[in-house]
Amino acid sequence: MPLEDEIAESIATEIAKEIDDGIMADILVMNGWTSVAFFYKDNYHAVDVTHWLMENCPGKWRRLNSFYVFEDIREAEWFILRWI
Repeated sequence: MPLEDEIAESIATEIAKEIDDGIMADILVMNGWTSVAFFYKDNYHAVDVTHWLMENCPGKWRRLNSFYVFEDIREAEWFILRWI
């Protein structure tokens, strides 16, 4: 496969995942979940956030692209207070 085709396929896959994650986040929000836009500063920040979520948010939550969605609004509020 030529390099241009590999690059195009990689970009198309990434775009499809972003679209799928956006749709999934919208569906969860329509079903009562709370969405929080969030961007990591670096990889260490990502580890810190994930570790904090596992320790402090026992309910259901998911990371979808640049959004976290929480089933429990109180956990979303705690996340906002801690990280935003």
